Amino acid sequence: MKLFLRLGVMVVIFLLTCGLASADTTVGATTGGNCFPFLCNDSGVSTGQTIDYQQVYSSSAFGATQSINTLSFYFNPNFGGTSNVLSGTYDIYLSTTAATVNGLSSDPTANRGGDYTLVDVFTGLVDSNPSFAIALTSPFSYDPTSGNLLLEVIASDQPNVLNGSGNGYLEADSTGATTSRAWGYGSSISLNTDSNGLVTTFSTSPIATAEPGSITLLGIGLIALFSCRKVLNGSRVAA
Repeated sequence: MKLFLRLGVMVVIFLLTCGLASADTTVGATTGGNCFPFLCNDSGVSTGQTIDYQQVYSSSAFGATQSINTLSFYFNPNFGGTSNVLSGTYDIYLSTTAATVNGLSSDPTANRGGDYTLVDVFTGLVDSNPSFAIALTSPFSYDPTSGNLLLEVIASDQPNVLNGSGNGYLEADSTGATTSRAWGYGSSISLNTDSNGLVTTFSTSPIATAEPGSITLLGIGLIALFSCRKVLNGSRVAA
């Protein structure tokens, strides 16, 4: 009896954990460079809000529901320039969004989903060459069936380092196939839009929920164990 109980527990644990592993999803192919919002500041100010940056990622780039725990970005050495992320404070938000790739609104509030969440407050002054990662203090659960994914970065107190004034660029995808961006200088409430989104890697861990196939296998396993138990009990009685 104890043996069958142990086997049953092992079947349950195996089926519920089978296939659960961390994974990385990279969205975007490198076709150019983008210094917003980490490597340049075109707002003309160095105090207060210096940029509001939004980027949408196609849900088609992701698999099942995932818990996003790290964002990674990559320096593009083809443009030269300084690779240090500007000092300042970067409030990092994630949410689902109804906005499409190349369809972000100039109104930042219109792009945010109902699950709009502050996932990290990041401080700059790290070297982006060859890459840098932002480990989220609040991992974000993302279900691709609920819409595309929105990243928003609100940067404050960056030094006034203008685009092209010796700063470098991060890897960016300008094809508009899976990502696009919107940005506004300073505290502007109207965003500019184009297709030049940052190439981004999302490090994720699966949400531990049993899939229908696993539940079916679990049922079959338990029925088999129960049947074996009845046969053995019947053998004992006959003996």
